[in-house]
Amino acid sequence: RSSCLDLEMAEFALQDVVVAAVSQVLIACEGKGIRVSCNLPERFMKKLIYGDGVRLQQILSDFLSISVKFSPVGGSIEISAKATKNSIGENLHLIDLDLRIKHHGLGVPAELMAQMFEEDDTQQSEEGLGLLVSRNLLRLMNGDVRHLREAGMSIFILTAELACGPTAMEH
Repeated sequence: RSSCLDLEMAEFALQDVVVAAVSQVLIACEGKGIRVSCNLPERFMKKLIYGDGVRLQQILSDFLSISVKFSPVGGSIEISAKATKNSIGENLHLIDLDLRIKHHGLGVPAELMAQMFEEDDTQQSEEGLGLLVSRNLLRLMNGDVRHLREAGMSIFILTAELACGPTAMEH
């Protein structure tokens, strides 16, 4: 039997993953008057990369919905990404993906953030469990999640390692 945390390996465009994840939180955003903006490098967004796009979408959607929940009415959420390509052979390259979700407001409660790091918490909320599963999935992708708080804003930094062919991400 396979675990529910197995990763698939398939070709996908990051743009499709981001658009699908944002569409999953649109109704909640509209209900609170929250604007979502994406500051993503166009040339990279359309390139085909390899990894588990479905899981990546689930992860992004989970962190977006938490960001929406803890954003003030009329607030904004900004998604940005950076990617670094490393060669591991002539025909295979690894992409270190760094996705950031920034929202204004008081931020995510410390108790909820703590649940993301505690595997055996019996008082786990549904949201905390979702974040824990998302973090474990990112770790399977050789990545992780960090949470930063700055004056009046909160930032989730999601990292993952994906693969691409030699022509992806070239200028």
